[in-house]
Amino acid sequence: GGYQKQQDALTTCFTIEEVINQCLEENEKVYVAYMDISKAFDTMGINFMLFKLYHNKGICGEAWRLIRNWYIDMA
Repeated sequence: GGYQKQQDALTTCFTIEEVINQCLEENEKVYVAYMDISKAFDTMGINFMLFKLYHNKGICGEAWRLIRNWYIDMA
């Protein structure tokens, strides 16, 4: 999940809280990242950013796919 067009901030917060609560009830790990990337798209293409995350920062696997899918859903 993440920001989606036509979805207000309160709905997004509620959804995040529900997912976190469900994971905690099932003793699953929960990873949450809040990023304000609204200006990033003005200067950096998504493919370049994903490449840098993978090769320079070592973000890979499920975390990388989650970030990629989040950005694709925003487009």
